[in-house]
Amino acid sequence: MYNKFYQTVLAIILYLSVCTGWASSDEDRTSGSWLYQTASMTNYMSTIQWRGATNHELNEGFYLMGYISSIMEVGIYGKNVCPLYSVTKYEEIKVILAYLDRDPKRMEWPASYIVLKAFTETWPCKK
Repeated sequence: MYNKFYQTVLAIILYLSVCTGWASSDEDRTSGSWLYQTASMTNYMSTIQWRGATNHELNEGFYLMGYISSIMEVGIYGKNVCPLYSVTKYEEIKVILAYLDRDPKRMEWPASYIVLKAFTETWPCKK
């Protein structure tokens, strides 16, 4: 009962945060190509400590980090993702990029599915 409650709350938070983010943007934040482009930009910006980043790049980078954090939490509470240690946002981004690099056709998939699939393959739960 306790876990079911938190799963429901997290799902609602994820839904509302994603919907409000989409409503405020001209970009399609549901596609794998958006995910790859934004993850690549965020990964690069982290190496230069975000110096010289435009407001748009900052907004997209922080949106992406919140987006993947929400999906990671849903995966953990749903017992689909079981990292063995505390994973940083940049590690999560690198996992997503590596997952898409292995098969570029995945960029045609929905972004949320890509993130959850990359995380479940990288940090599977023992059944």
